[in-house]
Amino acid sequence: MNKRIKNPFIILIAVSILIFCLIVNVFSRQTVVGVWYGDNTFDIIGVYAPFEFATKLEFEADGTLTVTTENDVSTYKYSTTDDTITIQGEAVSWGVYYELNGEVLNIRTGRNFSTFTKRRTNKK
Repeated sequence: MNKRIKNPFIILIAVSILIFCLIVNVFSRQTVVGVWYGDNTFDIIGVYAPFEFATKLEFEADGTLTVTTENDVSTYKYSTTDDTITIQGEAVSWGVYYELNGEVLNIRTGRNFSTFTKRRTNKK
């Protein structure tokens, strides 16, 4: 019952294709991690949130979010799903709908979106 494949080249090709597909999947995933700059229009209609009017959002891979407004710098915890960023404050959390398209992060603010642009950092 032990059948051997006579051509190991076929196995090599199959394994190579599988590894390639896994690598492409890992590196093509979009993530909010990074530094995003906005135009100070992040105003959630009908809800107060201390991160409104943010000019800079910095999402760290460890789940830390630093929000810069004209008057303050605040730190929160965050998590994401495919379409929602949940921002955790000390006593309350906020879920905001977002769309990510490459270097553009759109966050729903009621009927409109506030747009943030990703700023690349040069690592040495």
